[in-house]
Amino acid sequence: MNELLNHLRDETKQPIDLEPYFAVSVSNVVCNLLMSVRFTRDDPKFLRFNQMIEEGMQLFGKIYSVEHFPITQYLPAFQSAKSQIADNRKEMFEFYKEVIEDHRRTFDRNSIRDLVDFYLLEIELAKENGTEKELFDGRDQEEQIMQIIGDLFSAGMETIKTTLLWLMLFMVRHPNARKQVQEELDSVIGRQRMPEHKDLSYLPNTESTILEVMRISSIVPLATTHSPMM
Repeated sequence: MNELLNHLRDETKQPIDLEPYFAVSVSNVVCNLLMSVRFTRDDPKFLRFNQMIEEGMQLFGKIYSVEHFPITQYLPAFQSAKSQIADNRKEMFEFYKEVIEDHRRTFDRNSIRDLVDFYLLEIELAKENGTEKELFDGRDQEEQIMQIIGDLFSAGMETIKTTLLWLMLFMVRHPNARKQVQEELDSVIGRQRMPEHKDLSYLPNTESTILEVMRISSIVPLATTHSPMM
């Protein structure tokens, strides 16, 4: 977070696109938890990943109609989108495979660094206990790890980034709501430290604002219909 704020402070003299700043910040949090990997904004691999994730969301939006109109799966545009999704998935899985192999070479069961290490430990324990065939219901272990990484990375990064972008947009469009959130943050937390998860129960206006933005905005093209309960 501090790194993100420092980058934004350096760009205060002119209008900027927040998307790449949020993208690298969110991806570094997710990637660090999953596989101890960090990116920079100009990292070619990060730029390619970001491109594929955005493209994937657009492609999923194009083929989502098959859920309601199955006949659309036979249209050329559907087949083309489906093929591109498969190609992107294969390219991303090559990177995940490299990460897993690197983790295997440096694995220490007494020092678990991230989610990949955790799964490697579970595989070792399953082998020791003779329950290896029960792990992942007997499916290919490496492929399952890659699929989990892919799901958490792409879904986690894109949804959080898009939520933040919607929040910024609505804060600009609704200055009174922005003022109320800022006053609550100043009153409860102040400006000497960053907010923490434990503060959430003392920030009802801030939390309700975030939830309302998530309700009225479109985070991903695959979401179900939703509305407030009251």
